[in-house]
Amino acid sequence: MKVFYHFALILLFTTNYLFSQEIQNSSSNAITDTLTEVIITAYPGKLSAFTSPSSVALLDSSIMKYRLQSELLPVVNSIPGVRMEERSPGSYRFSIRGSLLRSPFGVRNVKVYLEEYPLTDAGGNTYLNMLDFNDQTSLEIIKGPDGSLFGANTGGVVHILPTGVNTDTPSEIKLSTGSYGLFTEQLSGSERFGPHLRSIQQSFQRSDGYRDNSAMRRATIRLSDRWQYSEKGTLKLFLFAANMHYETPGGLNQIQLEFNPRSARYATPTLPGSEAQKAGVYLKSIFMGANHRYEFNSRLSHKISIFGSRVDFKNPFITNYEIRGENTYGLRTSIELVSKLNSKSLLNWNWNTGLEWQQTAAEINNYDNNGGEKGNLQSGSSILSTQHFYFTRFQSIWFNNWVVEGSVSLTNAQHVFKEVPKLKTDFDPQWMPRLASSLRLGRQVLLRASVSRGYSPPTTAEVLPSNNFIYQNLKPESGWNYEAGLRFNNKRLKIDVAAFHYQLEDAIVRQVDSSGAEFFINSGGTNQNGIECSINYKLIKSSISRTLIHSVSLFNSTTINDFKFRDYFSGEDNFSGNKLTGVPDKVIVSGIFIEFQKGFSLSMMHTYVGSLPLNDANSVSAKSYDLLQVKIEKSFKFGKSVINLNGGVDNLLNARYSSGNDINALGGRYYNPAPGRNFVVSLKLKL
Repeated sequence: MKVFYHFALILLFTTNYLFSQEIQNSSSNAITDTLTEVIITAYPGKLSAFTSPSSVALLDSSIMKYRLQSELLPVVNSIPGVRMEERSPGSYRFSIRGSLLRSPFGVRNVKVYLEEYPLTDAGGNTYLNMLDFNDQTSLEIIKGPDGSLFGANTGGVVHILPTGVNTDTPSEIKLSTGSYGLFTEQLSGSERFGPHLRSIQQSFQRSDGYRDNSAMRRATIRLSDRWQYSEKGTLKLFLFAANMHYETPGGLNQIQLEFNPRSARYATPTLPGSEAQKAGVYLKSIFMGANHRYEFNSRLSHKISIFGSRVDFKNPFITNYEIRGENTYGLRTSIELVSKLNSKSLLNWNWNTGLEWQQTAAEINNYDNNGGEKGNLQSGSSILSTQHFYFTRFQSIWFNNWVVEGSVSLTNAQHVFKEVPKLKTDFDPQWMPRLASSLRLGRQVLLRASVSRGYSPPTTAEVLPSNNFIYQNLKPESGWNYEAGLRFNNKRLKIDVAAFHYQLEDAIVRQVDSSGAEFFINSGGTNQNGIECSINYKLIKSSISRTLIHSVSLFNSTTINDFKFRDYFSGEDNFSGNKLTGVPDKVIVSGIFIEFQKGFSLSMMHTYVGSLPLNDANSVSAKSYDLLQVKIEKSFKFGKSVINLNGGVDNLLNARYSSGNDINALGGRYYNPAPGRNFVVSLKLKL
């Protein structure tokens, strides 16, 4: 790690020296550009990320340029407080500020929106792994609970913006190949037909995987149409479909890890192994939505979205074979009223109010798993999950530099089990208020603070986990988050620092029974204190064509977590004061991006992940590790088209680590080993 930092500092000093004469001697070429002003579209009013009182981060082209074509995890993990893991290809876990406590797989406790529509269903499940992340323009991430506008969550909100839905994009063909049988293909493009902007994207990805029983296949297609039928009205249609299968190798214990890290989970005297049971996930999904926006005048507008989805899910596991069918439908609507915008006005304001409602009907059946074939029925359930909330938000901007906003929502949630007799888990309506403010001091410095309440009921996968018991008494988790931050932004440097204190009540944690099946309990409470810092430094392009280096960008993100159980008793065990399971104490990510003349570029990104406890008792911990990723890229014109070639190495240091540990795993099977040094080569043709 020290070598990387020293290299970055030396390169920065050298580049500054190369450009110093040009900068000092030419007033016309002096540095006048600022780092790009980012607009957050998830919030009404489209406030800039710099002046927003929220803790927001944008994963856009400034960070995506570090990405190897098939890899998303390294760039997502470059955002302080955000953690993405992949136990095997296609098996994603996503968390914000430690919400991985509830997430043995997938996404819990975080609300995800795709374009204008909730991707998180009424049962609390989010099928993030069905998306092709080569298709995303950006990811907007709101850290900390923000249920006042987005409903139940205690971790945060993610807003995913697909390519070409709202703006013209050129047609592209992308191909990449790499280690362990990796191959990806994507076609995308958008075009205007009169008042219509139509977009299409298709992709296919496959991988044999680093470990036994870890192959993955995924095919997706997305269609959209944005119809500007009048100056005031816009109608958008959206369709997305995915078909994927990925194998699940399962966890290894320490001895098995050292003997053969590429093996799948071994058999025991009482249970077969992953390969014998052909453990994996089969997922077919179709998602449809329509969004209408009408601007009555310059001050008043109305927006409504309706959406629906169908998910067919099959999961042959060690002890059972789960088949699940889910139908979701819902709507979100809001009215926005703004003041007459005037930069000289003492006060500008906007008010937004509305509701979101959705319902998910799930048919869940568990069978015996006879070597990957469905056997006799073990249990069956029909669950109807409903969530709806009303929200209102008022934001005022005083003297163009002081933002004060208040918002609140009333959330209702329930799960109805159509058993005999019928079971109903009906949670009390919950108020989720939020108050936030930011004050701009001059043009470069901003102070901000917020207080908000988070709330998240148990998901269907937690009320009815893989051990086939219904946990009707599992409580929702909730808590208050207090946060303060400072931002600095000048012509070359951007800094964002945040500190927060989060007290969570009835935190939901994962446990494992004697068969290896999971279930969930309430831990009592947690204290979550953290510091997050991101730094971006940019050297502006030189006008001297003969210089070798065209520009240099540096970034660093640091996350420091002090997350502990406050009062957690499990049977006779007292885990109070222990560190939160599965949460690293430190994560430090640094990157450097160099543009050379003639379309060449070089990027390097280093990631340090600190140690983390693997069980609630804190008796076993995963060791810290360092990752280094390097990418070389070349772009050139071919007629009217642009060809981009790039090649890279992931895990250049050949570190041994687990990208996605199984917490509280039975028999010490905590580890899902990640690949060692591996390679990716990509080609992109932009027409």
